[in-house]
Amino acid sequence: MNTRFVIPLLIAIVIYSGLAFYQLHLPGMHHDEAQEAGLMGMQLRHGLPPVLFRDTGITVAGRTWPLMVQDYIGSFNVYLAWLAFAIGGVSVESLRAMTILTGILTLIMAFGAARRLAGPKTAGLTVLLLAAHPTQVFWTRQGVYVTSYTQTLALAALWLMLRWWQGEKAWNLWLAAFLMGVGLWGKLLFIWFMGGVLITWTFLNLPRWFGRTSLRPDDKTPFLTILIAMLCGLAGLTPLIVYNLKSGGTLENIFGNFDQSYYGVDNSNVGDNFAERIRQAQLVFESGHMWELGGQHPNPVAREWLFLAAGGCLLAAVLTQEKRGARLFIVLLVVLMVAQSSFTSTALWYTHFALILPFMVLLGAVGAMSWVSVIEHVMVKIGHRIWAGRFIAAVLVLVVFTLDCLSTWEYHQSLKTTGGLGTHSSAIYRLVDVMTALPPHHPVAALDWGIGPVTETLTEAQIVPNEVFGYASMVEPDSGFAARLAPFFALDESIYVLHTPPYTIFQRREAFFHAAQDANRELKLLDTIETQTGDPYFEIWGSK
Repeated sequence: MNTRFVIPLLIAIVIYSGLAFYQLHLPGMHHDEAQEAGLMGMQLRHGLPPVLFRDTGITVAGRTWPLMVQDYIGSFNVYLAWLAFAIGGVSVESLRAMTILTGILTLIMAFGAARRLAGPKTAGLTVLLLAAHPTQVFWTRQGVYVTSYTQTLALAALWLMLRWWQGEKAWNLWLAAFLMGVGLWGKLLFIWFMGGVLITWTFLNLPRWFGRTSLRPDDKTPFLTILIAMLCGLAGLTPLIVYNLKSGGTLENIFGNFDQSYYGVDNSNVGDNFAERIRQAQLVFESGHMWELGGQHPNPVAREWLFLAAGGCLLAAVLTQEKRGARLFIVLLVVLMVAQSSFTSTALWYTHFALILPFMVLLGAVGAMSWVSVIEHVMVKIGHRIWAGRFIAAVLVLVVFTLDCLSTWEYHQSLKTTGGLGTHSSAIYRLVDVMTALPPHHPVAALDWGIGPVTETLTEAQIVPNEVFGYASMVEPDSGFAARLAPFFALDESIYVLHTPPYTIFQRREAFFHAAQDANRELKLLDTIETQTGDPYFEIWGSK
C-alpha cells in the first residue's frame, strides 16, 4: 500500500481524538455505562464477586465470570472495563478512554474495509467524515451506552471478508466468522449486519454462482472452507450459547417479546416501524437527536448528502462498470440493516443505529466518488475537461466535514453549559460527592432507576444502594415494595434517594410516602441535588 494513502487515516485519528477526549467526564455517567460494564468491571478489579445477570456466569480458576449483562447484550465491555480500571483506576474517564480507543480502532477497520470495497480515496474520505461526525464522536465517548464495539467488529469482519473474496487466504474468512460470532454475543442486533451482508452478497453474486460449485473462482474446497467458517462463528458465539444453556434468557427474551416488545412496540406493524426507522436514520445521520447533550445541533445538509450519495451510487452503477458491485453493495447493505431494525425485543431506540452509522458514512464516501465518476462520464461524452467532477465532490465533502466539526463543537459547548440533560445529567457526580461525605454504614435505598449502579461504581462499592423500587412496572410498584422498604425503615440512619418529580422514571414517590406513613416513620428531606443549570434533580430523604 502506498503510504501516502494512510495520511488521511492518521489525520482522522488526530481529529477524532481531539474531539472525543475533550471534557471527557461530560455528560454524567449514564446508568447503562455502569450497569453494562462499569459496575462489574469495578467488582472484578477489586476481587469482589460480580453481580451476575440472571445469576448466570461461568466458574474458572475459582472465580465466577459474567457471560451477559442483559439477555441480548454480552459481557465483552465488562472485561474491557476491568482492563481500563486496572490501568487508569476506577473512573468515568478511564471507562470512556477505553471506548474512545475502541473508536480509534473503528476508524482503522473502516479504512481497511472501505479501501478493499472501493479504493484508497474512498477509504480516506470515509475515515475523515467518520472522525468528525457528531453522533460517532459522542456515541463512542459513551461507547458502553450504545455497545459501540459492535461497529468495530462489523467493520473488521467486512474487511476480512473482502480480503478473502479478493484472493487472500481462507483464514481471513474464518477470522471474520469468529468476529461475527463475538459480535452477535456482544449484542443481538449484530444480526442486522450479518443478515444484511448475507442477503446483499448473495443477491449481487447469484448470477455468477449459477453452474458453479465454488464461492470463489480459485476456491477448490468450498464446503470445507464454509464448514470451518461456521465452526469459527460458533466459537465466537460460545458465551451466548453457554448462557442460554444455563438460563435460556436470550430465547425467552426473543420469543416473549416476538409480537410485542417489552416497551410496547408492535412488531407486526412492519410498515409504520420501518417508516419510523427511516425517519430516525436521517436524524441520526444529521446528528439532530442528541438533546441529552444540552441541545440539538444538526448538520443542516446531512440529510440531503445521504440521499445524494445513495443516488450517486445507483446512477454510477447504471452508467459505468467501474466499482458497480461496491456501489450497489453499500446501498443495499444500509437499506437492509435499517429494514431489519424495524423488529425489536425492546424499543425503536436511536442508539441502535450505532451499528449502522459507520456504514451510512461509508455510503456517503462511496457516493461522493460515484458522483465524480458520473460527472467525468458525462464530461467525456460531451468533450469537456473531467476535473469538474473532482472539484464539485471535493467542495461537497469539505462542506459536510466542516459542518460536522461545527456541530460537534456546538454540542461540546452545550455540554459545558448544562452538564448533560435527563438521565445523562452531571448531577450524578454531585450526588455521589454528597453521599460519600455522609458517615459510613448508612443503608441507602434507591427509589428510582439510574442511581444504584452508578453510585456503587464511582464509590468503588463504598456505597451500595439497594434498588428497592423494583422493575416489574414503571407505573406502579409491585406487591413486595413495602416489604423491601421495611428493613430500611427499621434503622434511623437509612437514607432514601429519589429523582424529583419531573425526572422520575419509575413512579414510586407516592408509594414511598404511603409506606413510610404505614410504618409510622416521619420523613425529612435532607438535601436536594441540582443540575448544572440549577434544576432540582435528586432528593435525599431520611426518616425517624
